[in-house]
Amino acid sequence: MSSHVNGAMAVLRRFVDANAAQDVAGMMKCLSKSTLESGGFSGPMPGEFRFEFGEPEEQAPSVFIPMTVLAPGETPDTPPTPVMAMRCIMVQEEGEWKFDLASTMQPQVEAMESAMMDAMQQVGTAMGEAMGAMGAAVGEALGGTTGGEPGGEISPFTGEPLEFRCWEDAPGGYEAEELRELPEMTLLEITTRQVSDALGREVPVVADVKSLMDLFGETDPTKLMPWLDGEFTAGLGQAIALSPFADRLRRVRIEASLEWQFREMLLDGTELVYRADLRADDGWYRFRDELPTVIPPVLAGLMVPEPEVPEGFTTLPTQSWGPTITQFRERLAPRLMQRISTLAAGPVALDVPWGSMINEDTDGKRLQAWGLFPVLAALSTLVSTGEAPPPGELRVIRLEDSLCDRRASFVDGVLHLEMLLRQGEQGCFRPHELVGVLKGTPIEPTGSPSESEAGSDEASGG
Repeated sequence: MSSHVNGAMAVLRRFVDANAAQDVAGMMKCLSKSTLESGGFSGPMPGEFRFEFGEPEEQAPSVFIPMTVLAPGETPDTPPTPVMAMRCIMVQEEGEWKFDLASTMQPQVEAMESAMMDAMQQVGTAMGEAMGAMGAAVGEALGGTTGGEPGGEISPFTGEPLEFRCWEDAPGGYEAEELRELPEMTLLEITTRQVSDALGREVPVVADVKSLMDLFGETDPTKLMPWLDGEFTAGLGQAIALSPFADRLRRVRIEASLEWQFREMLLDGTELVYRADLRADDGWYRFRDELPTVIPPVLAGLMVPEPEVPEGFTTLPTQSWGPTITQFRERLAPRLMQRISTLAAGPVALDVPWGSMINEDTDGKRLQAWGLFPVLAALSTLVSTGEAPPPGELRVIRLEDSLCDRRASFVDGVLHLEMLLRQGEQGCFRPHELVGVLKGTPIEPTGSPSESEAGSDEASGG
């Protein structure tokens, strides 16, 4: 067996070993980028399943490895039962072998769909429904993307049954109306060098200097630049380097936040975006106190990448542009939920009282930053450290815009977040906070409703 084939086989063995350990992060490290981006992986099979390999076949540039999936026998004396056979496609990405699970499974998916259609045509709707149920059961055993209604839970907001999905029908690439052309960016040379040195590769750090100058009503950046490319970004590289996913980061952008409470650290495709209000002490993050805590969980969102954003464009909202509630519900939320269900290794329901959102235009933009992305980043962090909830335990994400206090809990498979969207970061949850919530430590209000309302008025005035 050639070293070429040995390398491909070693990666596939690592994949099945990680499955036996129910190590989702380990499995995902073995998967091709196209598989992760397509949502073709939705969690491990039962750990007791076994795998037998056939003779690899090298067809440059790929390697094909026959593999049979065996379910355990009913008793120690009962031989394992073959569940399915597949021809695993191994591909190289950036010099490393990866398992192209999406392409591998495509023939099986097409065959199942064809068999189900034939059954429906031959024996009628009743048999077709039975075959559909059987196909769903097989898909679930293979870690597939089946729906269902675990426990028949009812939404407390609508009174309707919750829909448990793996969101495989989420929109793929971005439509033109979801994109905005980026303004001219200025390279921060000192910070770029520091970040690149910390990561061991070139990672540009750029800034929308005009928007930052506009905060002060200034047009001459001479006084701002030394501070912006110095004290403001001190420790940025070290904080980024703390993330195990920093190798997937393409660029860092610094942009203006028009209000201090809406400072943000989030992802735009594979770019880290740092939005700050430089006029206020609480409008930007400090190295020693905040950056090492805030940045790594955000970068964990790169574990299951979103569709890539075209060069020169952004999906992130501004004060005057961004998704409405309807657009968030129909396009952004399904994309995020698909990634979340992959990490949760099972179908997850999204329960939101969409009709009670106060403002169709502004709340959509706030949900983009503070609704589901912090959940994704927190769950990614836990999966990467082996501390995630057991596969299938996270079943419902319940979001609501509170009028009084913020609170968060994870009880009986329901992650319940009550946020004050109008207060931005102050009223919502950062990824590192939700890490604790998913590990069982709830976040309770720190003051009475009257105190929270007073804080809200003060923030609005700030």
